[in-house]
Amino acid sequence: MLSGYDSPLYREALPGWHVVSTPARALDGTARTECLWLNPRAAAARPSLFDQSA
Repeated sequence: MLSGYDSPLYREALPGWHVVSTPARALDGTARTECLWLNPRAAAARPSLFDQSA
């Protein structure tokens, strides 16, 4: 699992990883998108852990 802000670097480096994202704000009020990346094996092992349908 990896957490951080959305970026082209992560998107290019982690193809096939499951991504959960949420809008957030930095301390200065700047809008950002925070993300959790789960490798395919971790996402398959715990599919409901990050289910956003609820």
